[in-house]
Amino acid sequence: MVNKWKRLALEKLPQVMQDKHHGKRQDKDIHEAGLHQKIGQMAVQIDFLKKKVITIGIARPVEMIERQNHQLSVRHQCELLGVNRSRLYYKPKAVSNDD
Repeated sequence: MVNKWKRLALEKLPQVMQDKHHGKRQDKDIHEAGLHQKIGQMAVQIDFLKKKVITIGIARPVEMIERQNHQLSVRHQCELLGVNRSRLYYKPKAVSNDD
C-alpha cells in the first residue's frame, strides 16, 4: 500500500508542481498586462491634459500650481502643466515714467 502511494506520488508530483508554478506565472502575466494597460492610459491622459493647458495660455496654468501640495512637487507640477518653473518666480517690474 505504501509502495503504491509512493510510486503514484513520484509519478504525479513533478506535474503537480509544474502546474502550480505555471498558474502563478499566468496570474503574474495577467496582472502585469493590466498594469501596462493602465500606464498607457495614464500617459494618454497626461498628453491630453498638456495639450489642453497649452491652449489655455500661460497665465492660467501658473495659477493651477499648488505650492502646498505635498504629493506633487512644484517641479513635477510645472512639468505636467508645461510651465517653465522660472515663470512662477518672475515678478514684472513697473514701467517707469522715463520710458
